[in-house]
Amino acid sequence: MDWLVNAGLGHDRKASPALHRTYSTAKRRHKVQITDDPAIVSELLQNVRNRWFPDSEGRGETIHMSDIDHCITKVFWERSNATNQGPTDEQALQWLIGSIFEMMVTGAVSHVAEEPRVYEGVVYTPDYYSDALQRPAELKSTRMYYVPALGQPKYGWPEGWIRRTKGYAKALGVTEFNLAVLFLIPSKLVGKLIRFTQDEVDEFWAEFLAPRRDALKEAFEQELPPHPFSYNDSWECTKCPWQVACQAKLLDKTTYIPRKTHSDTKYLERADSLST
Repeated sequence: MDWLVNAGLGHDRKASPALHRTYSTAKRRHKVQITDDPAIVSELLQNVRNRWFPDSEGRGETIHMSDIDHCITKVFWERSNATNQGPTDEQALQWLIGSIFEMMVTGAVSHVAEEPRVYEGVVYTPDYYSDALQRPAELKSTRMYYVPALGQPKYGWPEGWIRRTKGYAKALGVTEFNLAVLFLIPSKLVGKLIRFTQDEVDEFWAEFLAPRRDALKEAFEQELPPHPFSYNDSWECTKCPWQVACQAKLLDKTTYIPRKTHSDTKYLERADSLST
């Protein structure tokens, strides 16, 4: 501590009581009023949206891999609603953390990011490609708790992460994919190697991603939402801002597009059955 005190960067009560008293007195001299100012928060969050989501209102009918590995009905509402102003505050903050992590570990701070690619009508951009390992990688940051003894987060690996890497694997023509995860509390960077069989990659694309791509494309063309409450994992409806809209549409089958296939439902995390 002495070197911190001498440098003016800290203090040690026992070693320097006089200095401690001076600091305490100085703190009491400040008659400061500190109040909330949401204006600065709004400005900073808008800067995040402008930087990371320049096309949030102009994404149009382009279908991304990230659109079809979760609820496509929600994607339809977000994309087609005239009042949509891009990501919510919570989404912007979550994506900000992940984007900073990605920038730092990929060198994107000083290098041009890789251009998006297209596979069978679906746009995708892998987070990283290791020249040394000759493998693509998905980069994630999370507040989940990692359990070293289990080799995974406390409640297992998120299904969405597996879906995304499997979709990328099909598009890139590979069966091995790295997953690098930054666990925030406590700070720990974990690397995993995911191995798929070619059959499961092909099956996943044919049964899950391709039908959802087609359903979302049809929804955009007809300007009607995909079948409400059927393309989602059960937990996705919790706090979803479009839940009321889905409930309203479900009362009249002419106001949404019914499912044409149920091949994707076996991959969903649901307690009910949608096979019929």
